[in-house]
Amino acid sequence: MGEHALAWLYDQMPADYRQHQVLADYPIALAWAAILHLQHDYRALIVSYRRASFELKAHLPPEAVESVLATYKQERERLIRCGQAARLLEQALRAPSCSAR
Repeated sequence: MGEHALAWLYDQMPADYRQHQVLADYPIALAWAAILHLQHDYRALIVSYRRASFELKAHLPPEAVESVLATYKQERERLIRCGQAARLLEQALRAPSCSAR
């Protein structure tokens, strides 16, 4: 697996995970952890989207609330794409030609 792909997986997780050598030594563990983080982020985003209108409307003008909701929609699409990409990388790492790692 290329260094660019591994760096991308690290980018999907909190920065402190770069300190853990086991993830560098075992890229399949890195991919697995990245997938879990993306799934968690997706679930948190859905909850935030559902609560944003109600909780922010007293503090923001309506157009700002709409912008926040639009941002969440864009982020949802990004998280879906990143999750799909991370799963593809994990599948590639699990392939017989990569399993020697």
